[in-house]
Amino acid sequence: LALIDAHAGSFFVWDEYSKDLVLKAARGPERGRVQWIRIKLHQGVSGWIAEKGYPVLVTDIRTDIRFAEISARYPYQTHSFLSLPLIAGNKLLGLINITEKESRQPFTKEDFERARTFAGHIAVAFDNIRTENRLRAEIQELNQTVAGLRETLKQQEPLVSLGKLAS
Repeated sequence: LALIDAHAGSFFVWDEYSKDLVLKAARGPERGRVQWIRIKLHQGVSGWIAEKGYPVLVTDIRTDIRFAEISARYPYQTHSFLSLPLIAGNKLLGLINITEKESRQPFTKEDFERARTFAGHIAVAFDNIRTENRLRAEIQELNQTVAGLRETLKQQEPLVSLGKLAS
């Protein structure tokens, strides 16, 4: 938000299992109203943009034909916003919405490019963190498997010795 002089926005994470965007953080006047939100693809502005998979600059939602059905319910003071899907490796990771510019002016193409570039970096970092967490869990599982196999081998040593003696 600070990067483009905005004071309101939201951050959604894509839940691969439920196929929902899940609100994780919000800032601005609507913050209290938007807790615990889950959005399906093609539901509202966020679902539409996540489904399409490309970032959007809307200078005025009231005149943007892509959102004609939604503009009447748009709850913000200004009618301009940015919506940036977080995509890495052709996978949707989440979505960033930036909805209120400090100056109350519409967002510009420069704002859009700056936010889009930053969102690309966020997507890569977020994907790296998720990959690291997944790999750590897999390593822990492998370490437990190896420890179990060592224990089994240790328990079978006397049987091996007995088999050698019997043969």
